Parts: sequence; structure tokens; C-alpha cells
Amino acid sequence: DILRDIELYRRLGNQAFVWQVSKDEAADTRTVRICAKDRPGLFSKIAGTFTLNNLNILYAQIYTWRNGTALDIFTLRPPLDKIFEDEHWTRAERNLMAALSDQLDLREQLQKKINQFESIKPKVSKRPHKVMVDNQSSSFFTIIEVFTYDFPGLLFAITDALYRQDLDIWVAKISTK
Repeated sequence: DILRDIELYRRLGNQAFVWQVSKDEAADTRTVRICAKDRPGLFSKIAGTFTLNNLNILYAQIYTWRNGTALDIFTLRPPLDKIFEDEHWTRAERNLMAALSDQLDLREQLQKKINQFESIKPKVSKRPHKVMVDNQSSSFFTIIEVFTYDFPGLLFAITDALYRQDLDIWVAKISTK
């Protein structure tokens, strides 16, 4: 994995991002490794792009290197239409490029998409949402833990809210259970 990440970094050059999609047929998942020049809102734009393209994020690891490079690793459910999967990834890549260059308003596009899901109310228990903010465990970072029910666009909503508050995400670990 480290060698793969180094190769992605070498391929980055002057591009906004490069990515590699690998298939795990046994688990029926896809791993997307993204290497990009870090910028405010990068994580939320990636998460939003996946949601816009009906790619469900199961797990993510986000790292920002000291040289300003972001390495983001996502485990996703594959597109439903596996016959045209390559075209699906190409469209998602174009959407991410457009979002990073501010040619695609993800908030607006996702709001339209999320409105379609409003009629589908998930059955959830009455356990409350939980957000824990920890400024004690790290002398440099604030640790934010969010426990809530999953819905399309959740990760975008959380990361976009942090972005709009001018908060930087240096490390993140996300898991859907």
C-alpha cells in the first residue's frame, strides 16, 4: 500500500488530484486512493462527489502530509450498474475535477439529490445523536467524534460544516456500521 501511495504521489505532479480505483470482488467493494494537493474543502468535495454519483462510503482514512499533500483512502460500494462501471468512475472523476475548480456547486446538486431521498425515511431507534469534542487528548488537534445514523450525504454535511467554519481536517477515520 505504501508503494502504491508513493506512486500516486509521483503521478500527481501539477494536477489537482490523481486517483486509483481497485476492486475487491470478494467483499464487493471498491477502494479509491486519492492523492491531491490539499486545499480547504477537499475532503467535503470528495465525499460530496461520491454521494452525487451514488457511491456509498463505507470507510475512509484521510491524511494530510506536512508538504501539503492529502492522501485519502475510501472504501465504497460499487456502482449498481457494473457493466458500465468504468464510465461511472470517469463521470465521478469529471465531477470531482469540476467541484475542485468551483465549476460544480456540490451543495446545490446534493440538495436536489437529497430531496429525492426525503420520501424514504429510514427506520431508526430512538438513540440520540452524539457529538464529542475533545481538546484534551492532543496538544495540537481537536478530536471530534460523531455518532449518528447514516443517510446519503451525511459525510458531506459534516465535512462541509467544518469547512464553512474554516476548520482543517488533518486526519480522519470514518466507519459505517
